[in-house]
Amino acid sequence: MQMKIQKNILAYVMIGLFVPFQLLYADECDEVYSEAKDIYNSAVEAVKQKDFDRAVGLFNEAAEKYEQAADMENCRCPKIAGTSKKKANSSREMADKYQEVGEEYAAELQLYEEYNRAQEKFIEGNTYARNSEWDNAIAAFEEAAQIWESVGGATQSENGKRALTSAKQARDAADLARKYQQEQ
Repeated sequence: MQMKIQKNILAYVMIGLFVPFQLLYADECDEVYSEAKDIYNSAVEAVKQKDFDRAVGLFNEAAEKYEQAADMENCRCPKIAGTSKKKANSSREMADKYQEVGEEYAAELQLYEEYNRAQEKFIEGNTYARNSEWDNAIAAFEEAAQIWESVGGATQSENGKRALTSAKQARDAADLARKYQQEQ
């Protein structure tokens, strides 16, 4: 009887030692998966804020965490591995997508800044024209036209179309300034 009790105690001790480690590992699966999900959600927020570089980094980080969860064994929920693989692939796709979107956004932002620089030159040309400084007015109008033409040639967006219309307006203003200059 003593031997039977010792075997039962030994069995309970072994089970008692093994089960907490199993649960601990299962909790770790959940924790890694949850961390990946939080990182992914942060990436989505970064996209909403148009912080595409940060979003790409976070999507890649989420993919790594999801892959880590997918590689874990003995998770409490058997679906974590499959779901994590799918979410890792989805995160990588999102990173690639927003890498492209970020590059396009940066290019459009640069063109927008160029458009505004041309606008400033055009206003400068008008100021010179009001003061009858025809050489300076012509130079400012021509520079504005060149900038707007380069913006219009670089994009088919609304800003590009507007830039081409503005370039024609600047060329017309330069021609008018030349006419006034010849009359003096």
